[in-house]
Amino acid sequence: MKREEDEISIEGRPNKTQLKRETEALRELAQRLIALPSARLAKLPLDDELREELLAAQGFERGALARQLRYLTSLLRAADPALILRELDRVDQPRRDEARVFKQVEQWRDALVAGDDTVLDELAARFPEIDLDPARRLAADAREERALGKPSRSGRQLFRYLAGLLEAP
Repeated sequence: MKREEDEISIEGRPNKTQLKRETEALRELAQRLIALPSARLAKLPLDDELREELLAAQGFERGALARQLRYLTSLLRAADPALILRELDRVDQPRRDEARVFKQVEQWRDALVAGDDTVLDELAARFPEIDLDPARRLAADAREERALGKPSRSGRQLFRYLAGLLEAP
């Protein structure tokens, strides 16, 4: 357990370890921003110089990229990295939501193909107006295809059917 005295030197300045941690966090933020496409960078609260340098860094390799990262770290230090991180998280939220939904549909499909009928009960409770006979049929077809070693065409159809349930109003 670290004490507060470990973080701040006697003179009231952050110690070298704290400065290194802050610099590494800014460097990771710079790398994350470099990986973004220009359209996503445009949505973030970045000044023009920082945005241009991030776009330029996307074309750099090795040594030049390392130098550019050091420069970007200094630019980020002058900017508001907390604001940039909040905005980046806000912009990324729809993508995380899509990934969560995708995983849920995959789990339902895999359970149905494995023969777990409790998923049908869960779906019936969640979507009372939906007819689940197509899901039963597609799951049975996918089990049959799997047993025969065929590509799972029915499994893909079942996935699309289940994803459609979540998209329906």
